[in-house]
Amino acid sequence: MNYKKLVSIVAFTSLLTSASAAVSPPTVSAYIPYEIQLTLEGPYLVRSDGRNETEVGLGNTVNYFFFNYQTQDEDEFLNDKAIFTSSNPSVGVIDQYGNFTALDVGTTTITATSDNLIATVTVTVPEPRDISFSLVQKIDLDENTVVELNDNVVRIGESFPYQVYAVSVDGYIPLPKDLFSISSSNPEVIKIVDGKLVAISTGTSLIKVEIGYVTREFEYHVPVPMPEPTTDKTLLQQIDEAVHYINDIREKLGIRPLTFNMNMHQAAQAHANYIRVNGYWGLHDEFVEDQNFFGMTVFDRLRYTDYHPYPMKTGEVMSFSSADPLIGMKDLIDAPIHRKSLIDPAYKDIGVANNTVGKNIAVVADLASITVDEKDLLPIVLYPYNNQTDISRYWINSEIPNPLAEYPEAPRVVGYPITISSSTSKKSKLKTISAMITDDSGKSVDFYLTQGSTYTILIPKKLLNYETKYNVTYRGQFEGEEEFERKWSFTTETEDFTPGIYLDPETLQLKYKAPPREFSKDDVGVRLNGKYIELNPKAKVINGNTLIPLRGVFEAMNATVKWDGSKQQVTITKGDTKVLLTIGEKIATVNNKQVNISIAPFVSAENSTYVPLRFVSEALGAKVEWEAKHWTAVIDQK
Repeated sequence: MNYKKLVSIVAFTSLLTSASAAVSPPTVSAYIPYEIQLTLEGPYLVRSDGRNETEVGLGNTVNYFFFNYQTQDEDEFLNDKAIFTSSNPSVGVIDQYGNFTALDVGTTTITATSDNLIATVTVTVPEPRDISFSLVQKIDLDENTVVELNDNVVRIGESFPYQVYAVSVDGYIPLPKDLFSISSSNPEVIKIVDGKLVAISTGTSLIKVEIGYVTREFEYHVPVPMPEPTTDKTLLQQIDEAVHYINDIREKLGIRPLTFNMNMHQAAQAHANYIRVNGYWGLHDEFVEDQNFFGMTVFDRLRYTDYHPYPMKTGEVMSFSSADPLIGMKDLIDAPIHRKSLIDPAYKDIGVANNTVGKNIAVVADLASITVDEKDLLPIVLYPYNNQTDISRYWINSEIPNPLAEYPEAPRVVGYPITISSSTSKKSKLKTISAMITDDSGKSVDFYLTQGSTYTILIPKKLLNYETKYNVTYRGQFEGEEEFERKWSFTTETEDFTPGIYLDPETLQLKYKAPPREFSKDDVGVRLNGKYIELNPKAKVINGNTLIPLRGVFEAMNATVKWDGSKQQVTITKGDTKVLLTIGEKIATVNNKQVNISIAPFVSAENSTYVPLRFVSEALGAKVEWEAKHWTAVIDQK
């Protein structure tokens, strides 16, 4: 072997002659990759990794020391016939192949002999520069790898082997357990048993590791136990309605529905409990020193509830307007930054929970995917979706983060936000080329534009009009992809005339909305989907039943009304439902099935046909309520 790439260190060598005469030890050089010529001849010892240090890190094994004989022409490799010894085996030992292992802090002299050749080198094992500590989550024997726990939280009942590393000149060296001491500051929380950390109860403990004079402490936390899945039937029904609401939107957007996951529900419930106790509105991260700490991030909390050890994509949205999950979801869909998470095509699973105690009410929804498919990154999602109706004409901006932060002049109440988005997992950035909003008359709508990495938000500067169709044209481009253009439309809600206290969006003042006039027994009000219908002749209450003239209400419900004078019969049809009523009879038919009714239809003295409002409306699928205070029948088709 020829070692010509050398730099100088000092070792002590001796050359023994056949007469055993001593020769003064020369200065020799150790092998590392630099072009420096060795000028002296003789035997020498060098580290095989080419480093010129005579320090070896505690716990490290140097594979191995080369024992060479240098001449003017070449190096002769002598390890295969050499004998190696260490003067201080408690500091370090060396085997027959020249492999040196550092066992303790101190100094030892390595000697190699072969025939009449001897070389020595003094090796120092210094104290570690630092100590590193980790928990071993699993050992993969097939891959010969160790997977370490990447945070400092362990759950009650869990136990993990630990590994201590000495940080030295040789890097991070794993140490056997006899080279350090370890203790727990709070053994009631975490015990050290048979080489493992065992979590006993909720709390915090400092794990103290000592190597000689070097001491380090590592903080570990045991969170509260995982919440039990809810068995509250009312809450489960509300959660089901909330998930159905989101999935109905996702279906209309052409993206996969979310699957409710009970483990994720438990993670969401844990964070809802944390908010309830600590009152941190809008904060997704938890602090270990707080009550009800369960996991620092949503990723951690999902892992702790055994959703999956390493979900590829996680997210969380929260609403603080109501403890009802359905109301919370509706508020989150209205809020454009949170909306994009709920309609992100890459999410596959959802968990929903709430808290109802005290002032810190909240709805928490956790979102996740174990894997993300490439096809999930392709859809461009538009909301409101094409031809969507009943869209609010306004939005009160209380979202954190604020989508209008770059527009300090923007009012709190603006038009309903429009979003163009893709999955947040998409790596290429979206650029807006042009955008336009017009009403059904072609008039342009001014808007604020907020650009995110994978989304664009268009927020009209003023409230939209009632019952108006709006058209949106958007041109954009993702980096590295072709330009795209989307054109779609949506229609705003009808005005709601329901009497009562309401928040005026123009002034953000509470106001009272009164009925259009004072109604009575002989002039009953009829309100369909929040809008009063003016009837002529008037609706009446007879023997506790509300009867309405044949024309006016049912046409507004998109039903067809036919009168057969010869048979004195009324036929009302909507979709697949056909209702047949006969003047003076208390038996009606619904889809050819006879039904008893409480009051018979009649023809008034003014020759107007009256029919029972509740029976016909409910037969057509509507919900009917009675506002006794205002003498008003309320019909809701929504």
